[in-house]
Amino acid sequence: MADLVPVAFTVQGVERVRRRGRLLALATVAFDVAGLELVLQGIRIMRDVEGALTVHAPVWRHPDSGKWVPGVLLPPELSRAIGDELLADYAGEGDG
Repeated sequence: MADLVPVAFTVQGVERVRRRGRLLALATVAFDVAGLELVLQGIRIMRDVEGALTVHAPVWRHPDSGKWVPGVLLPPELSRAIGDELLADYAGEGDG
């Protein structure tokens, strides 16, 4: 079994965007993984087709298939925790 280390994250910023369709904001999150700091930029806060707020990892378009591919894959528990924190931060600034 692999060694487990604690991971902490901090929301560094949530920048609202205007007139970008369903995209409402872009966020930056810093991670501390066993003393190593990583920064993830371009996390998207969006409104889905039913109107609910959602959080999505940064993506890039594959040059051969043209499909959008996640730029980072996080464990589900970490992804949920980040999403919850970002939605709380976004809502705390007044829902757009």
